[in-house]
Amino acid sequence: MLDRIGFDRVVKLNWLNKTAEIYSQEKDFKNVKLALDYYLKDDVGGDNRRKTINILVRTWVNVDPNHTAIRDKALEFLKTADTNERIAIHWSMLLLAYPIFANLTAAAGKLLNLQDEFSLSMVRRRIYELWGERSTLQYAIDKMVRSLIDWGVIEGGEKPGEYRRIEPLEIRNIEVKLLMLEAYIIASGKPHLQFVEVNKLDEMFPFKLDIGLDDFHKVNKFKLNKMGGEVVIGL
Repeated sequence: MLDRIGFDRVVKLNWLNKTAEIYSQEKDFKNVKLALDYYLKDDVGGDNRRKTINILVRTWVNVDPNHTAIRDKALEFLKTADTNERIAIHWSMLLLAYPIFANLTAAAGKLLNLQDEFSLSMVRRRIYELWGERSTLQYAIDKMVRSLIDWGVIEGGEKPGEYRRIEPLEIRNIEVKLLMLEAYIIASGKPHLQFVEVNKLDEMFPFKLDIGLDDFHKVNKFKLNKMGGEVVIGL
């Protein structure tokens, strides 16, 4: 059973953008936190602000040592990214930082790929199977879903607790597409991924990727092999 939840506050897209911007200019951990505290003071109060800053910092600043290279690459891509690509890049970093985020997007994505909508109760049930049923988890799920709404990747349905997909966000930059895939493979812990799965990963449900086999030859990061007649992608 998984333990550390971490992502238990609403995180807005402009806050993620600001965190990456501050860290690009100011590498000192304490100074980044101070700058975020000032930036958020009119939006988030008291202990909520502290916990929100912790989420933002864990996503972009205080990352796992094994993830610093992909983080630094992501920061470079943000400099020229459009709005869709920015969401995709933040999404990638959140997959790496928070297993709960990966589990929630997988559960929601699986339902959305079947019926174009999901209920919060169905997603909760799946998450409880992985994490155990606890009040803190219910709270975190609600906050993550509200974050997804703020980012514009889902919208409320006809009834309370129901949510719909929106038009997929097209990602054109092949480097951003492959960054997302790299983050997914690392976060999943899988040694490889079948190529036929690449463009229909549940965790990537808001995005239109259209990654072709030839795209993997444009970077040196990936290894292509054959297993059982299927092309597999590894790092």
